[in-house]
Amino acid sequence: MLGTTKNAAPFLTKLDAGTLAELVTSTFDLALLVGPNGRIIDISCNGSPISVKSASSWLGKELTDLLPHGIATSLLEMVDHSSPMAQGFVAPLPVANGETTKFNFTATRVTPDGDMLVLGQDVTQILAMQARIVELHQNMDAKVDQHKQSEAQYRTLFSIAAEPVLILDMASQRITDANDAAVGALGMNATSVINKSFLALVGKPFRQNLKSMLNGVLLSGNAQAMQVELVDGTEIDLRASLSWGTSKAILLQIGRSSEMPDHANESRSLQELIRAANEAVVIVDEGGQIEWTNKAFVELAMAGRPMPPERQNLRSFFDASDIQLETLIDFLRNSERVRLIPTALLTKSGAFIDVELSAVGIPNVSPPKYGFVIRDTSTRLPQPKPAAEPSIDASSLLDRIGSAPFRDLMRDEMDEIEKKVLASVLELTGNNRVATAKVLGISRQTLYKKLNQFGLINR
Repeated sequence: MLGTTKNAAPFLTKLDAGTLAELVTSTFDLALLVGPNGRIIDISCNGSPISVKSASSWLGKELTDLLPHGIATSLLEMVDHSSPMAQGFVAPLPVANGETTKFNFTATRVTPDGDMLVLGQDVTQILAMQARIVELHQNMDAKVDQHKQSEAQYRTLFSIAAEPVLILDMASQRITDANDAAVGALGMNATSVINKSFLALVGKPFRQNLKSMLNGVLLSGNAQAMQVELVDGTEIDLRASLSWGTSKAILLQIGRSSEMPDHANESRSLQELIRAANEAVVIVDEGGQIEWTNKAFVELAMAGRPMPPERQNLRSFFDASDIQLETLIDFLRNSERVRLIPTALLTKSGAFIDVELSAVGIPNVSPPKYGFVIRDTSTRLPQPKPAAEPSIDASSLLDRIGSAPFRDLMRDEMDEIEKKVLASVLELTGNNRVATAKVLGISRQTLYKKLNQFGLINR
């Protein structure tokens, strides 16, 4: 006779055991009647994938032989001691053709003698749906990360573009963003430009025509251009087009003359040239964090895999004992460029590739940014090396042995080597004494002593 619980609906207590048994077995995919000794007495399969042959072989077996030992023991102990019902245990069961299916098990006492009813519900489809939901969430997170990366790259290109560009919100016609070039073209500071009404910056006679032009761009989607005067009398050319990815904002390009549209096309052409260049191009901030790369860098450094969503530091692509990125950036702050430094690029596959590294500070950008061009030289045909002048002439050194102490002879030769190293580094840094000291790892005071010693101070 089936037992009842305190929370059972009143009408259930009036049902006979047969009706209750029929109700239970039709609700669950599997029902096992387990005796007080833990052995299976009876089995009912209701549309579950378990074969009749498999189910019949369970009769007389202990529950611990069928279910994982820990789960079976927990079910028995909870029902015997702590609660009239135990539920929420998921475990696999063998089904047809040697496969297994996961069931969610619930157990309850049904007779005063200690018989227990173990009910199982096939959760294969539920688990598959949960796995699919997790996969969809992961794909969505990956899409969000890609979007963030694209947005960061766009922000970098927008901020360093030489072409003055504003973005207007068409609902309010206020400036929502402006790059440094646009701020300078308007003769204002960045703080005062943002959220400023652009129409208020234009002379009154031009405002209505400008407003009509902006509305025309919004309605037609086609770019339009016109010439206006600012309130201070400065004549500027404007070219308006829909902003990227939205129909509610206007991209406004500013020029000082009627040649502005050609300049805009030239700027866009240069950007496309950098994107499609065979050489890897990277833009970094002052700390070396990568803000933008072209496709060639991804193919070279990432072995064709996409850049990860989290920001990478260019330092991680070079051996610290070979290239000191901080020293290079510090040098770029005080000079124009570094050209064709031979080094090796560490790819994400773990391989080193011979490259030449050039770098330049990007002008008129705040905060400062730096552009690096990396050229793959691993496939370059080796050039015949000219006969190098020996830094130490062995024959002359042997001839001089006996004429002076050996220590003095070696000191003279080492001084000559040190002088040539100093001269080479000075040439590399464009005679920049601060950068030379950092490259050599010595103080500026020591550098000046060496320059005086070797007659290079006026170089």
